[in-house]
Amino acid sequence: MAGPFPVADGGERYVIAALEYVARYAVTRCVTQHTAEKVATFLMEDVVLRFGVFRELLTDGAPELAGGVMEKLVDMLQPRQVSPVPYRSQMAGLVGRFHRSWKDCVATYMADERQND
Repeated sequence: MAGPFPVADGGERYVIAALEYVARYAVTRCVTQHTAEKVATFLMEDVVLRFGVFRELLTDGAPELAGGVMEKLVDMLQPRQVSPVPYRSQMAGLVGRFHRSWKDCVATYMADERQND
């Protein structure tokens, strides 16, 4: 989850991202709230229903990934759940780099929009 960003037309302020590590394919969704329900809905609708059940779920230990909704999703899908320890942050490096690139793109776009106004 990245954000908060400036509010979009639909009220979205956050971006949820799921990355497939081998192909480096990213799936994203803009959401209005930073909650476990939004993350679980994103994973089910944008990942599982499009690409199938994932074998492994790598999370960063964020609070919205530790709620009851996420536990139910993990129980239902049965992926192997991996949470990197704080001193081994390079395990989540691909997602971190994606978020940094995403933020740079959004900042560039917002700067261009302000110049056009």
